[in-house]
Amino acid sequence: CRHFVPVSIIMCSLVPLRQALVRSRRWYGRVTDFVRAVSTESTSDLEYRSSRGSVMDSIYDRIKLTGQITVADYMREVLTHPTKGYYMKGDVFGRKGDYITSPEVSQVFGELIGVWLISEWIASNEKSKSQIVELGPGRGTLINDVIRTVKQFPNVIENFNFHLVEVSQAMRQIQEKTLEKSGVEVNWYENIKDVPKGRKSFFVAHEFFDALPIHQFQFVDGKWREVFVDIDTAKKEKALKFVLSRGATFSSTLYTKDLPTDDHMTRAEVCPMMLVIAEEMANRIKQDGGAALIVDYGSDRKKDFTLRGFKNHRVCDVLVDPGNCDITADVDFSMLQTVAKQQGVLHHGPMTQNEFLHKMGIRERMDALIKTSNVPAKSIISAYEMLTSDHRMGKRFKMAAMTQQGRVPVPFDIP
Repeated sequence: CRHFVPVSIIMCSLVPLRQALVRSRRWYGRVTDFVRAVSTESTSDLEYRSSRGSVMDSIYDRIKLTGQITVADYMREVLTHPTKGYYMKGDVFGRKGDYITSPEVSQVFGELIGVWLISEWIASNEKSKSQIVELGPGRGTLINDVIRTVKQFPNVIENFNFHLVEVSQAMRQIQEKTLEKSGVEVNWYENIKDVPKGRKSFFVAHEFFDALPIHQFQFVDGKWREVFVDIDTAKKEKALKFVLSRGATFSSTLYTKDLPTDDHMTRAEVCPMMLVIAEEMANRIKQDGGAALIVDYGSDRKKDFTLRGFKNHRVCDVLVDPGNCDITADVDFSMLQTVAKQQGVLHHGPMTQNEFLHKMGIRERMDALIKTSNVPAKSIISAYEMLTSDHRMGKRFKMAAMTQQGRVPVPFDIP
């Protein structure tokens, strides 16, 4: 296949290394315009919140003052509270954290992402200055492996700048330490809109969209009602509970306009911020060139609630101990497909992580590591199984891509 040739060439050099939920254009425009308008907080709000006690105290005070809050507001407070939010305090990844990500399992994952990026850059024909942008870089492990891979090709690395979008100063410090020996300049931004324009942009969003705030809705008595978080007054200690709105809310009116209302879908989750960020990526790809690779767990269309918490590598109650456990929800890839279509770029996938990695040559790379690495073969095989097994990460995680019109990227073009 003509699209696969660059990857084959790159893999030869690499071996020796050491979701149609949104349908209406008018509806989509209203959603993104509204999200842009309410996506910032004043400095005084942040100073007030950061001066309080725990995240639970902050949520309690807010509910007492203004009433029950949306699930999206709850997620935002729990994950990004200025001083005590889950992602704002420090390292939460890896075996000693609350969950482990694919880049932490094996260097091969990041290498193959690097191969994909190089392949897309080569396929773009015009060897112009470009940039690799990772959203939510975690510890910086993935981008570090990508940089190490790209550096194997001096004529390629000299054409790239590297940018990271990260809201947590604590995580940024960890990323800086991870990348201090990378040998390249890396730039950090709090918002994707601040990343320089005018260059081809190759985006990577690995387990990024699943952590963005969602709204939850339930179809009751012929109407969509929103799920809120409220104080559980039945318990003596501080506790929270989910409740349904008594009637229509602004969000339920805006975000459920085109949701199905049959018996097959009585629950829905909508992530407005994902729409805005995906739109920004799509616009840049259309205008400046490039591509995007999205890796996350999810499906083409969600038909139930998927919100859950993770602590010490186990699922936990999202309302217990807020700020000290991760909160996440499945990504609806049909939303990403709709954004791509609306912005005039192509959406590819999703395909399972297992299929993507095998088509990119993970078996060959793992075999090479077994022969050349000092790492025990048993450990390499264990990492391979974790990344690709249907019972672990292989089926759970999905890969999707965005490109300009006329481009079908590897390995989405391989039957």
